[in-house]
Amino acid sequence: MTVLGARCSARARPIVARVHHRPPGARPGHDHGPDPAARKADDLSAPTLIFEADGRRLEAGGHQPLDAYDVLVANLDPGLRREPAPDGPLPLLERFPHGLTTREVAVVLAPPNEEPDDRAAASALLDLVAEDRATREPLGGDALWRAAG
Repeated sequence: MTVLGARCSARARPIVARVHHRPPGARPGHDHGPDPAARKADDLSAPTLIFEADGRRLEAGGHQPLDAYDVLVANLDPGLRREPAPDGPLPLLERFPHGLTTREVAVVLAPPNEEPDDRAAASALLDLVAEDRATREPLGGDALWRAAG
């Protein structure tokens, strides 16, 4: 199972991840009610990502590097085994039939502690499209890639 790019083996009990928007300085659980200004502040603040498993809860506030989320997942279930990244994007597209963006592919293909290479991922994905092994659907300034067939 892959959780936010963490490559790990299947798990009997799922780890649940939720995103919660909270304005800077707000206390957890604080209700901002129907006030449009408070809702706008919620939308402009960095989200808090909440992981829950087996009655335990860990939070990652604000925008964090992917490795920070991996640490939280590893702390929730130390028995998870990290799988190595595949040699190319096709196994990822086959594993995630709903599709992946270029950035998601780049992040999962990146070696640990290295920056994702979006250009290399896009090039490899375009090669798959040219070979009729993948499809590309425009999505904003990027694309959604799926395995063909």
